[in-house]
Amino acid sequence: MKDFIQNELLSKHTTLGIGGPAKFFVEAESEEELMDTVKKAMREKIPFIVIGEGSNLLVADKGFAGLIVKNKLKGISGKDGVITVKAGTSLQELVDFTVESGLAGMQKMTGIPGTVGGAVYGNAGAYGQTISDQLIRVRVFDGERTFWVEKDECNFSYRDSDFKKNK
Repeated sequence: MKDFIQNELLSKHTTLGIGGPAKFFVEAESEEELMDTVKKAMREKIPFIVIGEGSNLLVADKGFAGLIVKNKLKGISGKDGVITVKAGTSLQELVDFTVESGLAGMQKMTGIPGTVGGAVYGNAGAYGQTISDQLIRVRVFDGERTFWVEKDECNFSYRDSDFKKNK
């Protein structure tokens, strides 16, 4: 697990370029790093937030008195029309991949900033398409274990999901 950086300016990690320092900051580049970091924060009772590319994120000038975990898990693969994508991948990369693969259903989401994880969290969409329209299931880490959640169990609605309600 990587060491935490102290007093990292969050303005360097938001698309609006605003935000004071996080008491602790780390970039997780593998599932193991992400899970170990979250487990450590929970064990040591450090308040934490996992972010992606920092879009839709407003941070006060006073910063955040806990740990910011930047999810840098990236990657897309596809087989037989089914795509697997990691949460830290930009939504635009996913849209481009589907278009280049001749798959329809995500093309109207071009230009939406942020990551796939954030898009799923908030059920992002545009022009009548939402990310949940294309989902089959989501792999979740609850602080202790990973497991799959089927689309129907996520309770997606307009810009909402159980992930927002239950963190």
